[in-house]
Amino acid sequence: MPVSRKDRFLTVTSAATIFFAAASLAARAQSLTSWPESGLRGTESAQDQTESAQASGDTSAVTNGDGTDTSGAGAGTLAASGAPDASSSDQPPQENPANVINYGRPKQKKSVLYQLPVVPPPKQPPGYPPLPPLRPYKTAPGTVRKGAGPQPSTVLGPLPPPTVAVIPLLPNPPKPKVEQNPYDPLGIDVGSLRLFPYGEIDTGYDNNPNRLADEVQGSTFVHGETGLRLQSLWSQNSLGVNLRAGYYDFQQVPAANQPNADGTITGRIDVTRNTKINLETRFGLTTQQPGSPLIAIPGSVVITNRPLVVNYGQTVGVSHQFNRLTLDLRGSIDRMIFGDATQSDGTMLLLSHYDFNTYGVTGRASYELTPGFTPFVQVTADERRYDNFLDLFGYARDSNGVAARAGAKVNLAQLLTGEVAAGYANRVYDDPRLPNVSTPTLDGSLIYTPTPLTKLTLTVATDLSETTVVNASGAVSHSVTAQISHSLLRNLTLIGTGSYQINQYVGAPITEHLYSARLALDYNLTRSIVIRGSYTHSNLSSNLLGDSFTDDVFMVGVKLQR
Repeated sequence: MPVSRKDRFLTVTSAATIFFAAASLAARAQSLTSWPESGLRGTESAQDQTESAQASGDTSAVTNGDGTDTSGAGAGTLAASGAPDASSSDQPPQENPANVINYGRPKQKKSVLYQLPVVPPPKQPPGYPPLPPLRPYKTAPGTVRKGAGPQPSTVLGPLPPPTVAVIPLLPNPPKPKVEQNPYDPLGIDVGSLRLFPYGEIDTGYDNNPNRLADEVQGSTFVHGETGLRLQSLWSQNSLGVNLRAGYYDFQQVPAANQPNADGTITGRIDVTRNTKINLETRFGLTTQQPGSPLIAIPGSVVITNRPLVVNYGQTVGVSHQFNRLTLDLRGSIDRMIFGDATQSDGTMLLLSHYDFNTYGVTGRASYELTPGFTPFVQVTADERRYDNFLDLFGYARDSNGVAARAGAKVNLAQLLTGEVAAGYANRVYDDPRLPNVSTPTLDGSLIYTPTPLTKLTLTVATDLSETTVVNASGAVSHSVTAQISHSLLRNLTLIGTGSYQINQYVGAPITEHLYSARLALDYNLTRSIVIRGSYTHSNLSSNLLGDSFTDDVFMVGVKLQR
């Protein structure tokens, strides 16, 4: 039967397909047969395989540079399968199946990326601590503050890392502090000094200006007073000044007119941190009350005026601190001057004959047990020397005295502050007719402040006073004063004062009891203007005839301060 062209094409195509399939199976069989000996040699490059085969003496795995196998085993395998030789064929050389079909394709090497050199951290200089880690601001969003309300982190999101600067939130402004004394004067700064001047004018009525037991006559009066307080603002050393001067003018009883003044000037020189020099200058001006036993004279005559009494003195001392122990040594000199008195019979009583000086030295040792409690012991020795050895009645009143006391200085959290001491004093006179004066002493001042609006002050004192009474060497005075002040409003203060004093004359049977009470009201219009009013009641009870009196004083005025 004749064969068509189409059938012939199909026959040739089928034969060629079968041939190539057989050749492919033969190549796969050859690859599987040589795998145990060559391992994964197919994954190596052609150059590596050639070098490896030359090193081992095996030429069966040598390939050309293009990857074709040049070994005899490969060619024989293809010939045995009936395939034409690739070298004698006109077709281009075929790729070696062993290089294409193997146990996995050649793995491509990963490209090595360029890495920056590792720079070691800088060495910390010796002696410097490492820096603390960065932290976010305390006011950054999300931070939790003690006592604070809802946090803004829920609105602003989480905290940023510590290395990011965050603009802090504005905190709530603090509440303004309430000033404890809003009506106290502010003072005037002059360089490094602060001055507190003031002036006061008062008017009122006194029903017994001369403090007499008989022939009592009241009078209206005008009282004027001015003063100055100064305090230094230095970091070292210190200077303080407190001056006051006033005058009472009685319209109906001119003989009762009386001036009064006093002042102290204190200074401290810091030689070293623990050594200081203390200085004090003081003076005072007052008048004696007519009929007082301090200026008593024999007979029926009395004093009709108010004799002046002037005193001034100076103290110089040095103190040194040994840790908690402080030693203080001071020397002092005081001068007392008496004015002459006018008697009811027109004669003069020369009280200036009794002017005297007092020289004293005081030693004190204190030890600070706690910051609020410092006990101390103190010893004082002094001598009094009159300008005239004998007085008007022939008594030698020069004397020597010694006093010792022990106490403590307290400061309990500003609740209780002050100083109190108890001791014993003794004074010996040159004239044997004058008895010695000996008495226990109690001195001190304590301030108790239970609330910022209430303050209680308690003062006790013991004094050995001179006298002109015949046969009496002196008078021992014990006094106690209590004052309470309460602010009804921040600018309205009520002040109550009560005092008691007893005078006992040594060598004469005279005893005096003095009671005094005062009620005052201060109304501050501003820091500079204060309206004041007061009532004072005084009563002196004595076993000496003509010595007792009662006195009531009403006064109202205005005080200007800066």
